[in-house]
Amino acid sequence: MWFAPVVILSVLALIVLYVRLLQGPVSLKVMAGPIERGISAELQGLTAKVDDAILQRGPSGEFEFQLRNLRLFEADGSVVASAPVAGVALDLAQLMMFTVAPRRVDLIEPRVSVVYSERDGLSLSFSEPVTAAPDTPLSAAPDKPTVAEVPAAPSAAVPSMLRKLDLARVISEYSARARRQQDASSNLAQVGFRNATVDIDYEGRRSSWKVAELALDLDHKRRRSVISGVAQIESDRGRWTLSLLTEDSEKSGTLTLKASVRDLVPSVLGRAFPNMALLRALDLPTAANAAIRFKTTGEVNGADFAVETSRGLIDFGSAMSAPMLIDAGLFNINYDAATEKVTLAPSTVRWGDSTVTLTGGAVHETASDVSSWAFNVRSVSGSLAAEEFKVAPVALDAFAIDGRIIPATNRIEFSNIAAEAGGARVVFAGDVIAGDAASAGSRIDGQFGPGNADVVKALWPRMMAPRARQWVGEHLVSGLLQQGTMQFRSGVFAGPNAVKGRHGVPEAIVLDLNGQAVNLQPVKEGPVMTAPAIAVSVRNQVLQITSGEATIGAGAAGSVALRQVRFYVADVDAPIAEAELSFKVQSALGPALEAVRQMKLMNPDSMTVPPDKIQGKIDGDFAIRLPLLPEIEADTVAVVGRAKISDIKTKEKIGILAVQSGTVDVTFAPNEATAKGELILNGVLAKLDWRRQMPLGADPITSPLTLTANLDNADRRQLGIDVSEFIDGETPATVAFGEPVVEGAAGSVRVIADLSPAEFSISPLAWKKPRGRPGRLEFEVVPGTVHKTELRNFKISGEEIAAEGWVGLSADQKVQEFDFPAVSLDTVSRLKISGKRGARDIVDVRASGQTFDGRNFFRSLFTSGGTASKKIANKKGGVDVTVSVDNVIGFSDANLRDFSLRMSKRGDEVTALDARGKFDGGKALIAILQAETNGTRKIISDTTDAGETLRLVGFYPNMQGGRGRIDIYLDGKDAEQTAGVLIIEDFKVLGDPIVSEVVSSGSGGDGPAIGASTYGQRKVVREVFEFDRMRLPFTVGYGQFAIDDSYLRGPLLGATMRGKVDYTAQKVNLGGTYIPLQGLNNALGGIPVLGQILSGPRGEGIFGITFAVQGAMANPQVVVNPLSLVAPGIFREMFQMTNPNTSVQPRAPSPANVPIDKRVRASSSGGAYEAPETVDGWSSDTVVPSKKN
Repeated sequence: MWFAPVVILSVLALIVLYVRLLQGPVSLKVMAGPIERGISAELQGLTAKVDDAILQRGPSGEFEFQLRNLRLFEADGSVVASAPVAGVALDLAQLMMFTVAPRRVDLIEPRVSVVYSERDGLSLSFSEPVTAAPDTPLSAAPDKPTVAEVPAAPSAAVPSMLRKLDLARVISEYSARARRQQDASSNLAQVGFRNATVDIDYEGRRSSWKVAELALDLDHKRRRSVISGVAQIESDRGRWTLSLLTEDSEKSGTLTLKASVRDLVPSVLGRAFPNMALLRALDLPTAANAAIRFKTTGEVNGADFAVETSRGLIDFGSAMSAPMLIDAGLFNINYDAATEKVTLAPSTVRWGDSTVTLTGGAVHETASDVSSWAFNVRSVSGSLAAEEFKVAPVALDAFAIDGRIIPATNRIEFSNIAAEAGGARVVFAGDVIAGDAASAGSRIDGQFGPGNADVVKALWPRMMAPRARQWVGEHLVSGLLQQGTMQFRSGVFAGPNAVKGRHGVPEAIVLDLNGQAVNLQPVKEGPVMTAPAIAVSVRNQVLQITSGEATIGAGAAGSVALRQVRFYVADVDAPIAEAELSFKVQSALGPALEAVRQMKLMNPDSMTVPPDKIQGKIDGDFAIRLPLLPEIEADTVAVVGRAKISDIKTKEKIGILAVQSGTVDVTFAPNEATAKGELILNGVLAKLDWRRQMPLGADPITSPLTLTANLDNADRRQLGIDVSEFIDGETPATVAFGEPVVEGAAGSVRVIADLSPAEFSISPLAWKKPRGRPGRLEFEVVPGTVHKTELRNFKISGEEIAAEGWVGLSADQKVQEFDFPAVSLDTVSRLKISGKRGARDIVDVRASGQTFDGRNFFRSLFTSGGTASKKIANKKGGVDVTVSVDNVIGFSDANLRDFSLRMSKRGDEVTALDARGKFDGGKALIAILQAETNGTRKIISDTTDAGETLRLVGFYPNMQGGRGRIDIYLDGKDAEQTAGVLIIEDFKVLGDPIVSEVVSSGSGGDGPAIGASTYGQRKVVREVFEFDRMRLPFTVGYGQFAIDDSYLRGPLLGATMRGKVDYTAQKVNLGGTYIPLQGLNNALGGIPVLGQILSGPRGEGIFGITFAVQGAMANPQVVVNPLSLVAPGIFREMFQMTNPNTSVQPRAPSPANVPIDKRVRASSSGGAYEAPETVDGWSSDTVVPSKKN
């Protein structure tokens, strides 16, 4: 079998060839001749020539031959087509029969020229062959996709073209030969391009295109031939696809081209072909199916088109102020070449919520020198909407467009554009020239008929004065717009008044509208302005709306009447347009403030008083400048003008304050705004001041709105801030209302009071700052996180006090909680004080610290009450106090260690008390509250070291030892007086110069008889006097300490004493009887009748010397009467030198406590003089002198 080795060798050769192909292309020049003959056989009348045939794998994985420098010659030797590289796939069935017949031919990177003219029809040609360098890759990478416009005249860079082919004629002739199967079996099934450059010459205008791939399938029948293909074409708007199907029919003598286009943006064609410049306006993705019928001579016979558009723009560039958005469109068009008529079947266009179905047509006009198409379009149905302005669709009653298109000049002449909807009518006419910016332009004139606001919004074309349309659409709420006119000029039609518009092309817009019963909203989400008549004017970028009078609604607060209203925008086309609203106003204050708040001209959180709670009048002239933004910030608003606000009152109290009257002058300048005036708050005069500076190139500086006033006790009570328990006298106070730090938060309120002119005291701690000494109180009022209101950064500062903490207030301004972690007094005391109001209105107060200087507190025990001022009884609530101090400092170097106190008050009454402490020696001091069976209360204080106790409290420093008890009766005559009894047993008096002076005077020493000596002249002798018992009834009140019928008894000495110490006047008046040798002297005191005659009414003793201690507390005088020594006891009272009335006497009230109707203010001319009552040892019952004295 001879063929077996041949088969084996052939298989081995194929295997070797396949392995070699995996490594790269293989040159088979021996195949070039057969392939040339195969191609020539398929293309009757043409001869193919190639330089080389190279076998390689094709793009789809199959094996193909790549031909170098393929050229096609006609019979006369003319080259009609060429390609530097061509891909050829052979017909395997024919190859098995040892016949080389190409099944597919692809021209790779050819340059093809397609030419179309009305006279010559459609033809194409190829560039001259270019010999590739030996090292040139067979298939170069495709260039970056571009669409470049090329001048009409060919340039030197463009290769010279080969002989032109009449494409329709060639296709017809080739199809006819293929059908007759002359000279070949017509095995060629596909012809295509890869990475081809196609130069298109359309009526002398050339453009260049990149075709990534073109495949033409050939199918020949006896009566007709079908050639189909798919092309993918690059553009600057992305790749688009063109599918072609040609049918050549011998019977009809026509060539039908069916085309399908996907993802094409027509503006790409408009930029590529100047004669199609009108297509530049169609910047929207398009899909189309077309059936174009050609005569065999290449002339168009007719066409049908179905076009579908997606979301995009119709943009005539500089000929329009703005593009028009189209969401979708479906058009059915027929062209009859015989009559040169285009017919538009019912077609629908949709944009937003608007829908229009159109029908119409166009006819070619040949009467004039310039070719043109006259068109007319009518609406079948439809509706117009302005969904961006929330306008529902309005039924379209009629719509018509008439005009003509002049393709040579890219001009559209609109003789009539009319639309009727909702009873309103819009009519336009004009010209539009598309194309390059230098030659483009438009001229449109129109009129608006009467219609309501929503209809006009729907009819106003989006491309005419778009920014003015946008502002009117967004801010016009309702109303009836009467006749209006509009003119638009751009580009070549623009006049001398034009301004730079889109793409830098000059344009001019003139629009005028008049309206009645119009409601406008100048600021989005702001109040509505109602005007009986308005005039809207647009001049290029300038928008102006004027009205002689208008009102602005302010909700429940009412309305604000305005005059000479003008809304002006200098440039509506600016990225951020600036507007100015000017007007005159005469209105009630509350509605005006509410309108300002709603317009967001100021931060609503900075408005301290709600607009609905204030009354007054405002008369002013304003110009408000603000940006036209969806959200307006108060900082971006500028106000210029001035106003007077008078008769300011609040309808009700704001918290604890009521504004009873006031006048404020407000001035707004470009760089500064101020407000100054006076207000009467709860009958107290306060001055108002506010300032805002706006320096150029810097952030605004806003000073808080401040209220300042000089407040005395009565003023503070009128304001509902009765702090007379702590502050006495005038205090300059300032309340500053600041803007919020965080957006949306409430504005800050800061209170500052200068305590220097006043007396400031903390009674529970017996601390006091005298008048004239520096002091300051300040705090911030903020919305609380726990309580309704909190006083943060609460600070009290002065020379001898420093405290910082916070206070929480309830809605009724009651203190709910406070915390002062560091309170410093007198540079020694360090305390932490906190409190919280609990159930049943009981405040739990806790105080603790390491050291507390108690000397002021102890001194206050003897000076409590300075006047007969009346306190308002507190029937409700109470306080529980818990105190823990490591060391309490007292007088005479006496300290109380580990002091603890628990006390409860309900109303003004102490209901529980337990105080305990230890002296340095370990002896205890205890005080408790005891309730008697008759309902009275008393505090019992017991100590095992009475001398140390008296030294601690600064009462008497010369006592040693003793067991003491003091009973203090809480239920006295009035709240300013306290009575008690001090009992001490077994104690000593050591080195008291006063006692020594009395004793020495009565014992016949060198001291004076009936006379006086002073403490400063005495010689202090260290003598010790022992006593068994002392009983001292006393009354404390009004700054006085009164002693009534007290006595001291001892084995050697005794005494009775009564009198008064005035701590306020710093005077002393004490007197009594000194009893020497009391143990023997009063032996007869117990005998009835005789004992009283000899020993005196109190049985003190047979012999006694009366004495008195009088004068200033710092240097008292000691007076003794030796004659009383020889007088019987019954007459001893006659020799007493003190007033027997020892009761405490109320003082005249201080000016701060005088009722307001009897007070004389510092600014008054003067008041009636009232002499203060002097209280000392001899004149404690002195009465106030009469006015005559």
